Amino acid sequence: MTYDKKGYLFYECKYASKPIGRSVLDEEETQIKELSLNPYRLGFITKSGFTDDFPKDETIRYTLQDFYDTNLTDD
Repeated sequence: MTYDKKGYLFYECKYASKPIGRSVLDEEETQIKELSLNPYRLGFITKSGFTDDFPKDETIRYTLQDFYDTNLTDD
């Protein structure tokens, strides 16, 4: 979790052998609803990437390989 001028951002790390899909995002959103922090954006970091049904526009997405790249941004 981080905080900036817009509010909270939550990050979830998944060290899974398969790409993560929409169900992981749905599960995270369900857990967050129980909190009173109300993040404005969610981020995911995964070892094995993302399936095609994992939304690109509404989340921050990083793979393990991204951390070896030199220009890491939240785009």
